[in-house]
Amino acid sequence: ITNTLGVVEFPDIKERELLIRIEKRAYYVHETPEKFNMNKNKNMLKIDIKSKFPEVVDKKISKAIEKVKKGLHCVDLEKYKKALNNFEKAIKLYPNFAFAYNCLGIEYMRIGNYQEAQKAFIKAKILNPKDPAPIINLANLYIELNQYYSAQVLLNESLKLDKNSAVANFLLGVALYRLRDYDKAIIALESAYNLNPELSPDLLILLGNIHLLKKNYKIAKEFFTKAITIFPNIPSRLKIEKLIMDLENNKL
Repeated sequence: ITNTLGVVEFPDIKERELLIRIEKRAYYVHETPEKFNMNKNKNMLKIDIKSKFPEVVDKKISKAIEKVKKGLHCVDLEKYKKALNNFEKAIKLYPNFAFAYNCLGIEYMRIGNYQEAQKAFIKAKILNPKDPAPIINLANLYIELNQYYSAQVLLNESLKLDKNSAVANFLLGVALYRLRDYDKAIIALESAYNLNPELSPDLLILLGNIHLLKKNYKIAKEFFTKAITIFPNIPSRLKIEKLIMDLENNKL
């Protein structure tokens, strides 16, 4: 997409850690308005263990839960291979452990094994169809694979389960942006922004891009400015600063 003022590339090739940045806030937990308010609490969300783990009825399930806890601890330590191994062991102990499949899918996606990630997310979705997390993750996988319409369908499904998910709204905006449905993309992205204005620099950059394409230059400048103010170390900072300067010089 081109524009006389230039559009900041999205996502920035150097910012492939986007998935990792977001997942600790949203993919391992189920967002609710009560638990997720970044304006009041900027700390990383805690995992709601009780709601995610099955009721302990035998030793195998108990051991499976311990493996998942150990796997999540490995994720915190960035020992991702060990995390993946623990999630696999948990599933062997308890094959109907939906949350373990979701965690496993994340780790497969992290290492680029999209086929196994897809299988894991679908299994988690089947085992617990009321949990939006594996649906969101599967949609994110389809975005990575440029399957934007499939992602859009899944994200609409997840938002019926939880309309207050900032990540689901953000990813829906990404899919719609790629499908060039800019009006609907703005609605989804602004919903994500209202839920969590500090979710990701990519959210602010993308909102800036779309408003720039729609010639809403003042609003575009506001979002680009917010991006480098809230996230001063993003790799695309120089590009954004130049774009802001171009907007100011053109007095648009």
